[in-house]
Amino acid sequence: LSQQILAAINSGNPEDEVAIFTNQLPALIRADPWLAARLAESANVGELRSELMRNVAQQWATTTAQEAVKWVSQLSDSNERDTMLGCVCFQVAQTDVPGAIKVLEGQGLDGRREIMLGNLAETWAAKDPESAANWAENYPSGETRDYLIMHVALSAKSTDPEAAAQLIA
Repeated sequence: LSQQILAAINSGNPEDEVAIFTNQLPALIRADPWLAARLAESANVGELRSELMRNVAQQWATTTAQEAVKWVSQLSDSNERDTMLGCVCFQVAQTDVPGAIKVLEGQGLDGRREIMLGNLAETWAAKDPESAANWAENYPSGETRDYLIMHVALSAKSTDPEAAAQLIA
C-alpha cells in the first residue's frame, strides 16, 4: 500500500492523487498509522506533503489521539509540529472538546498554542456554553484566563448577549 501511494505521489497524475486521499492513505492509516506518518514526512516539502500530513494527523486522531500526538511531538519543524497538533486537537474536539484541550495543554502552551486554546474554548462554548464558561472562569488567573473568557464570551454573544456581557464583567 505504501508503494502504491509513493507511485501515485510521483506520477503527477491528479487522478492518482485523488486515490491517495480517498482510498489508499485512509487504508494505510488504519493498518499502520506510524508507517503512514513516516510516508507523509518523506514526501517532498510542499502542498502535497502538508496535505498528507494533515490527513494522517486528523484520521489518526479519530482512533488514538495520544499516539498521533506522540508522532506530532517528534516532528522537528516547530511550525509543522504546531500545525499538526492543531489538526489533532480540532479533530478530537469534534467529539470531546475538554479532551482536545487536555491534549493541547499536555504539549505545553506558547503563543501559537494559546491561540489554539482560545479557538477550542470558543468551540466548546458553542456546544456547551455553561461548561465552557465555568472552565474558563476557573482557569488560573492571568492573561490566558482573560483571553479564554473573551473567547467564550465571543461565542455566547450571538446567542445570549446578556450572558456574554456578564462573563466579561
